[in-house]
Amino acid sequence: MKEIKAYFSVKKVNNLVIIFIVAIGVITGCSNKQMVNVAEVVNHEKQSLTTSVEEVSHNEEAQNINQFFCYDISSNKQYLYRGSLWNQDMYDAEGSKYAEYNKYLDSEGRLRVMANLAVSKVAKLTKGNIYELKFSITGAKNNTEEKDEKIYLWITKDKIYQFCPPNDFDYKGFVENGIVNELGCIKEMEKSGQLPSTERSLIRCINTNMKFKEDVWETEISVTNNQCTYCAYNSRNSSYSKFVWETGKGLVCYSWGYGARKEGLDLKLVE
Repeated sequence: MKEIKAYFSVKKVNNLVIIFIVAIGVITGCSNKQMVNVAEVVNHEKQSLTTSVEEVSHNEEAQNINQFFCYDISSNKQYLYRGSLWNQDMYDAEGSKYAEYNKYLDSEGRLRVMANLAVSKVAKLTKGNIYELKFSITGAKNNTEEKDEKIYLWITKDKIYQFCPPNDFDYKGFVENGIVNELGCIKEMEKSGQLPSTERSLIRCINTNMKFKEDVWETEISVTNNQCTYCAYNSRNSSYSKFVWETGKGLVCYSWGYGARKEGLDLKLVE
């Protein structure tokens, strides 16, 4: 509604300016050259109108965004990370294959990597927005793209959730070979007006401390000064997940591991 009011307010002023200029031209008997100048002014005013509406939209989004999320999201900025990844193939490697890996391993025996993070809004909901975080991960081994990793997050003013459809969502048409088409689900929910699940196990950032246990998963979210740290640990197989958020910077650490050294990724923002 604010955007619409801003649009019509600016439009009203611009129309008055255009009418005034055209009226002067008629009264004084504009030459062809003067009429061209009038057209240029009209085009300039249209461009100013578009810019004004876009600025209102960006300002509103900045005011409503979660304080821990990427504050400069509207600039389409990419974020650089450094870290490491590991998997069972690396640990099982022998002979020449291990020697090839060994040249690029860090002190903990993990492959050094870099990653570019691109953040884009994929859906506007009745409450908050859903963003795609896409990590393009490049290994130091051959400087080629090793893998892409996507995370879908539901961002509200006071919480950040890992995206998951609600319990009553109809998955028909969104599952293929046992894999859920998350983006398809998101677009369907945007059209229907449904909101994602708000189960506490999906919270990845909040303004207050939390600690709870569900089955074999132990989760703790701690907030200190301008930083929020989420960490979940599986006591059965040593799997874990970690997000660290910082006001004015966004996601400064993203890390997960599956099993005892079986597979994992650890990335930290380059500042």
